[in-house]
Amino acid sequence: MRSAYPDLRLHPEIDLSAVLLEKLLNGELDVVVIQDLYLPQELESIVIQTVQYGWFCKPGLLPTDRAVSLDEVAAYPVIEQNAGSGLTALTRRLFAGMGIDIEHVFGSNSLTALAGLVETGVGVACLPVKYFQPVRQGCMVSVRTAPAVPTATYHLAFRPDDQSTLRTRIAEIAKKCATSKPPPSAEFGSRK
Repeated sequence: MRSAYPDLRLHPEIDLSAVLLEKLLNGELDVVVIQDLYLPQELESIVIQTVQYGWFCKPGLLPTDRAVSLDEVAAYPVIEQNAGSGLTALTRRLFAGMGIDIEHVFGSNSLTALAGLVETGVGVACLPVKYFQPVRQGCMVSVRTAPAVPTATYHLAFRPDDQSTLRTRIAEIAKKCATSKPPPSAEFGSRK
């Protein structure tokens, strides 16, 4: 990217989906990578990647030899990011759709910190499967649920009044990064 745009200076900003969306709409950011759940119709977007999420817990906390119900998952504290997180919104809608009340534990806005709390047995968390499954083998386990956690699609979003070709190039780079590495541990935005 630097060779194609030598004068461009990227200033990535890592934050929650709701915060990034507000900054994009206010013109403080040029593009953001954001979950489809937060993508309003007035923005244009390019699909980057679809992420499969799953439930994780400390070994022995929940059965791994069968699919467990969301009621069984809800018997333990659900470690979450704050309410502005797309992942938190996804899991809360999942439980609410089943009429299940859960004990929310704010762990951190860092997925790595959430995983650390899961490893110590504080509770259960919904995390990206590809990112955590190979990294945390043995420290925490993936739990199949019925219903399964839905996927989330991430988009490079921008305002329709931004007609730069740079946004398409940024989307291509983001797609390449998303397919060559584990999913990112946070959403991010960038300012030209």
